[in-house]
Amino acid sequence: RIKEIYYDLDIDWIAYDSKNGGDVYAQEFTESYMHEERGVEFRGFTSAVEEELQVANINKVNALSDKTIDVNAIPCLIPVTASSDFNSLIWQDLKVRLQRGDIRFLIGEFELEEMNESTKAKRMAWSKYTSEEKMRIKLPHVQTEFLCEEMINLTAHYKEGKVKLTEPRSGFKDRAVSLAYANYIATLLENKLAREHNDIDYNDINDWTLVI
Repeated sequence: RIKEIYYDLDIDWIAYDSKNGGDVYAQEFTESYMHEERGVEFRGFTSAVEEELQVANINKVNALSDKTIDVNAIPCLIPVTASSDFNSLIWQDLKVRLQRGDIRFLIGEFELEEMNESTKAKRMAWSKYTSEEKMRIKLPHVQTEFLCEEMINLTAHYKEGKVKLTEPRSGFKDRAVSLAYANYIATLLENKLAREHNDIDYNDINDWTLVI
């Protein structure tokens, strides 16, 4: 399913938790996969080549590359080895992004239905989908609602300048953690692009002449 999403949404990188069996699944990612239903072969995945985006120990990143099975594997994997320091960092970064409005979430399932029923043309277009197709369209919006519910129910604990978020006894925070990982990688990418932009700005000798 992850490979389907990678191709369908034209994703660049995949961050995954290397603990709790994550490395085992990552090893399976490195194999090519024939998708019987689609009749296409999905290439294997291997470590992303952008060092600025890697957050794990370089030895872990290289080990994943060395164990890659598909010789034509796509370099897109970013293993994450979480720690209290790292977790605090990603939660604080996510908080800043949310406060600044940098992240746009999908609308909820019922808002989606209302939107598709708002005009005659939209109702006719929506009615042409099968029940299964409607379910697939709604699924990301439903998952977004679950994500927001997870985040609302998290409790923050502060100690020595670090923050730890815990879920209720019967709750989860898997979606929230996934969002925090993705957001942090996006922050690293933004910083990387900003540095490259600054290098380009001042690489031209004419720019230096103007400054002088």
